[in-house]
Amino acid sequence: MVQYYPMWTDIHVMVFVGFGFLMVFLKTHCWSSIGFNFLIAAWAIQCTILFFGFWELVIKYQDLKKININMRMLIQGDFGAASILISMGALLGKVSFVQLFTLVTIETIFYTLNAVVTVDYMGAADIGGAIVIHMFGAYFGLTATYFFQPKKALEDKLQQGKGNYLSELISMVGTLFLFIYWPSFNGALAVGMSQKRSVVNTLLSITGSVLTSVYVSRAILGKIDMEVLLNSTLAGGVMMGAACDMITGPGFAMLAGSIAGAVSAIGFLKLNKIFQDKLGLHDTCGVQFLHGFPGLLGGFTSVICCAAAEYNLGGVAARAIVFAKVDKFSPAKQANINLAAMAITMGIAISSGFVAGFIASRLPHPKILFDDNPNFNHVEFGDDTDVYNIAHQHVQEVELKSSS
Repeated sequence: MVQYYPMWTDIHVMVFVGFGFLMVFLKTHCWSSIGFNFLIAAWAIQCTILFFGFWELVIKYQDLKKININMRMLIQGDFGAASILISMGALLGKVSFVQLFTLVTIETIFYTLNAVVTVDYMGAADIGGAIVIHMFGAYFGLTATYFFQPKKALEDKLQQGKGNYLSELISMVGTLFLFIYWPSFNGALAVGMSQKRSVVNTLLSITGSVLTSVYVSRAILGKIDMEVLLNSTLAGGVMMGAACDMITGPGFAMLAGSIAGAVSAIGFLKLNKIFQDKLGLHDTCGVQFLHGFPGLLGGFTSVICCAAAEYNLGGVAARAIVFAKVDKFSPAKQANINLAAMAITMGIAISSGFVAGFIASRLPHPKILFDDNPNFNHVEFGDDTDVYNIAHQHVQEVELKSSS
C-alpha cells in the first residue's frame, strides 16, 4: 500500500485540480466547468471501483465474491475519472448536469468493461492508459457530442464558447499541475525498473511536446497560441502512456513526445476548423487533439515497442515486468494484442458513446450554451456581463414568441 500512495495522491491532484482548472477557460462557464469536474469526478471514482471490480470478478476470476478495495483499486478509480473527464471536455457547456450525470454513469460501465477485457483478459500492455483511458474517453465524448446541439454550438455568434484573458490565465494553472504530475499518472501501476522508465520517459516526452507545440504555433501564426499552450504542450504525456515502460533509449521518448506536440498543435490550429466545417463536429475542449490523436499515436508506438521488445528489454525475465502474459506471447504476438486492444477500444468507445448520447439527449437541454446561470446562484461575469445579458435577452424573446 505504501508504495502506491504517493503516486495516487499525485493522480488525485491531476483529476481534481489539473483537469478542473484546465476546463475553466470558458469565460461564462467557469463555475460550471470546475464544479461539474468536482462532482462528476467524485461519482466516477465510486462507479469505476464498483464496475471495475465487478467485471474483474466476472471476466478475469469468473467468481462472484466481494470486491477487494486497495490502493491499486483507488488508482483505477482515478484512472476511470480521468477518462470520464476527457469525455466531458468534448461536451462541456452543451449539457445539463442531469444529462452529464446520465452519460457518466453509462460510460463507467463500458469504460471498465473495455479496460478489463483489453488489459486484464487479453494482456495488452498499456500501463499509463494511452489506449484504454485517453483513446476511450476522447472517442466516447466525440461520438456523444453529436447529440448535444452541435449546430447551435458551432453558430456561437456571441463567442461564449471561447475564453478571455482571465479565464485562460486561470486555466493555465490546470495545465501546469497536469504537466508536473503526469509522470506519476503513467508510472503509478508499474513496479521496479519499469516504473523508473515510465517516469523518466514521460518527463522527456512531455517536455518534448512543450517545445515542439510552441514552435509549431510560432511557425504557423508567428506568435504563441494560448489554446496550444494550454493543451498541446501536454500531448507527450498522453502519447507515452502505453509505451513509457518499454522504451530504453531517452532519445526515442523525446522524439515521440515531440511528434505528439507537433501533431496536436497542427490539430488545434488547422484541423479543428476542417472537422467543424466538414463533419459538423463541435469539440469544446479539443479532446481530439489532446487525447484522441496522441492516444492513437501512443497506441501505435506501443505496438512498435512490443514488436521490438527483445531488442529493447532483453530476455523473458526482463519482459515479464512489462508484459503480464509473457509466458504465452512472443513479442510479435504481444504487438498484435496491443493493436487488437486499440481496435476494440475504438469500437466500444464509439458504440457506447452513441448509445449514451442518444439516451442522455432525451433529457432536458440547457437553454443557453456555455453559461453558468442555469447551474449556480448569484452569477456575475464582470467584463462579460454585456455578453451574458444579450444571451439571456435573446432566450427571453424566443420564449415570449413561443408562448404567444
